[in-house]
Parts: sequence; C-alpha cells; structure tokens
Amino acid sequence: MKVYGKLWSFVLVVALLCPMISLMSVSATVAVSPNASDTLSVTTAMKTVRVDFYMTTTEAVEDFEGYIQYDPEYLTYTSDDDLVVDESVKNPLINTGKSGYIYFSAYDIDYGMNFATRTKVISAKFTIKKSGSAAVTSAITMADNMSDSIIVDADNDVNRGKIDTAVMINPLRFYSVSLSLASDLTFNYFVDSAAVSRYDSFYVIANGKTLSPESSTPDANSRYKFRLKGVNPCDADKDIYARLYGVKDGVVYYSDSLVYGVKTYCKTRLDRYESAASLTALQEKECGLLAHLMNYATAAQAYVGDTSTPINSFMTTQQAAWATCQLGTLNPVLARTNKISDAEVTWASLNVGITEAISMNFGFQLPAGVGLDGLTAEITNLDAGSTQSWVYDMSDVATLTSADQNKYMFVFKGLAATQMSTAVAVKFVKNNTVVSDTMQYSIDSTVSNQQNSSDALLANLVKEMRKYGRAAEAYWDTMYA
Repeated sequence: MKVYGKLWSFVLVVALLCPMISLMSVSATVAVSPNASDTLSVTTAMKTVRVDFYMTTTEAVEDFEGYIQYDPEYLTYTSDDDLVVDESVKNPLINTGKSGYIYFSAYDIDYGMNFATRTKVISAKFTIKKSGSAAVTSAITMADNMSDSIIVDADNDVNRGKIDTAVMINPLRFYSVSLSLASDLTFNYFVDSAAVSRYDSFYVIANGKTLSPESSTPDANSRYKFRLKGVNPCDADKDIYARLYGVKDGVVYYSDSLVYGVKTYCKTRLDRYESAASLTALQEKECGLLAHLMNYATAAQAYVGDTSTPINSFMTTQQAAWATCQLGTLNPVLARTNKISDAEVTWASLNVGITEAISMNFGFQLPAGVGLDGLTAEITNLDAGSTQSWVYDMSDVATLTSADQNKYMFVFKGLAATQMSTAVAVKFVKNNTVVSDTMQYSIDSTVSNQQNSSDALLANLVKEMRKYGRAAEAYWDTMYA
C-alpha cells in the first residue's frame, strides 16, 4: 500500500474530513457511483498499460476523494513505484491494498487545488494478465458527502461549481529500441500497432525532435518504426529522452519516458557478450564495432573540449581488446572535374563533420544577389557497379546555413560508416543546367590529410573514426558472407 504525506497530514485529514474514512478503508463498500469509464481490448503482447485519471474543475477544489476500479482478471497492478500523482494534488493519500481498486483522497483547506486545465491527476501502471476486454471505472466526490460538487475559493467561501472527470486505459508504450551501428548513428524506436490503434494520430518526440512513423502502415511484425537520426558520437554519454504521443478526439495522451543513450546501449551489449559462454563470428564483429564506436566517441569528446569522464572508461580489459581494427589502406579522393566556364556556383571547401554523425560538408558560394531558388545538388556514388545517387533541393535542406558573402554549407549525410573509402561526385544544377564544376571527394581524403596533424586531438579523432568505419565494414561483411 502506498501512502503519500506525513503521518500528521493523515491525522489532520481524519479530523477534518471524516467522511473520507469509509472510502479509504480497504474493506469498505464505496457508495459513490462511477462517473467515468473506459474499455479497451488488450493482449498479453502489449505487456503493460497505464490507467490515467483526469480532472477538470471550474474553480479551486478544497478536497476530494475517489477511486479507480479495474478488472483484476485482465489487469494486475504492477508496483507503487509506477504510480504517479500530479504535483498539483496536495496532501494525497493513496490506498492500493485492495485488489481491483485504487482509492485516493487529497485536500488543501487554505488555497484549494486548481484543475482549470485538464490534469492527469493519477496514473497507475498495470501488467496485462490475459487478453480480452479490460474495463476500468472511476468515481469522485467531495469529502462533505453532498450530492453536488462543492468548490471553495482561496477565501474558503463555498461556491457551486462543476467537476469533470475521465478515466482512460492508455496503452502507449515503446516495444523496443535499437541503434543502427553500420550506418549513421540512428536510434530506432519500435511501437506495437495495438499500442496506438485507439488513437486518431500518433508520433514520437525524442531529443526534442518530433518523429513520424516511417510508414503509415505497420510492418510484418505489426509494428511502427520511428528513426532518430544524426546522434553525435561526442554526445554518446548523454541520455536521450523519448516519449510516444497519441491524439484522440483532440486530446493528447502520452507514454512513460524512455531514457536511453548510445553509451547505455553499447555497455549493455558488451556486458552481455562478455558474460556469454561463447560468441558467434557475427557477435565477435559486433563487439569490435561497439568497442571502436566507444573509442571514436571518446576521441570526439576530447576534441570538443569535454573533460568529463571518458566515454569508454566503462570498458573492461576484454571489451577494450575487441577493438582490433587498424586504418588500413586509405582511398583519398579530392579532385575537380568537368570544369565549366562562368560557373554560377563556385566551390569554397570540402571537409568531414568528424564530431557529428558521419557527414560530408560542401561549402560553396553564389554571386551577390543570387539566391538558392531552383538550385539542386546532385551527388553520385563513384564505386564500381554502384547505382547510388541523391538529389537535394536546397530549400528543403535544414542543415543549409548562410554565411557572409553569400557563402553556404551543405551537409550531406547519405553515406554509411561502411563507406568512408567511397568517393562521390557532386555538382550543382539549376533549371536542368549544370552551374558548377564537379567535385570528387571521399571521407578517406580528410583522414589521410589529418592523421598526422600537429593537433594531436584531431589526428586521434580522424584515426578512431576510420577504425570505427573498418569495424563497421567487418561487421557488414560477416553479416552478408
């Protein structure tokens, strides 16, 4: 049983609000009729749901008592640790001792509690015991046992007001999360279709970004996938907060927050593999990939001046030993081809976003007074046999930023970590006419140029980045051997 508030608060409640005793008693029969209900078809595959109780009032409420009734045939109350009471509820008392019921009461005789904005007063987590139609009801009344709702203002004058309540079985939850390691650092959030079926629309907010499902229909496993791209290696030790939202009849509902990070993911898997009796060839390559990723992240952390505990400091001797990749033979490509006269777009720089997710940065300049309208960047993979190509409309590229003298930087994130030796050709086109020279460039070009830099942190960073790329290649080759 979970009881909020100090003992003296409980005594004060009993003394002032005696009618609450019957409602808070575990064995009592509650005389209040249910005034809100909800039913949802649940399956054990959904694992858990939350039951959320909402209140809306026209004025401040001095006190209230009520209950949430659930069907223990289908739902099992998980733990008092998963019970959430909104901070606007003052001096709450919660009794969860009787199966099928959660009793609650609260009071604030000095100022009242204001629920002018629809408030999720109580949220309880339940494990789905068996599949079927789960029902919940709720009831609430004022502690004076009058049939009408009683509202009191800050001056303790009694006023007639209105209280609206609602109870909702909220199935919003993440099914799983994974990290794409053979490509740009990307978190993949999976949501079971049953968890969102009752909502008119749904989305995920992760790291402050609003994510839509990759497809409007679930996959073969009846799940939706949301992708958070561009997680920076230098931020591998930072937690990423994600929450699933559902909208029904204009009301927004949400799941518990999922807190996860790159370091957490890598540590969990490395610890698991280290304790395993044996590993497959692919698992060994994954261990190398994870270890190299942590080394790369640590080098990026140092390069940006973060002097906190090194990201890879958690790795054991065995885990560190899995990082065996070397630079290998590089493929540095940096060339200007297909030169044109009177080029409207002139090249300013080409480099790699080494502290961010793997990216190429293309700097260019336009004549004074010439804008980006109608301009596209056409990029082609020059690997033998490759058909990869990309076309970007400048107006749609969020990472395009303007600088002085009409200079711009276009950030290209189309290559995977396995493609650091890949050369691409990039040119700018307007109205079907090429308006720039064509540049050929590979990530290896920057690695080759900077691996012996006088800046030791930069030199170490490009080398660790490239070793991570080698580990990604080894993992990929083993997976598709």
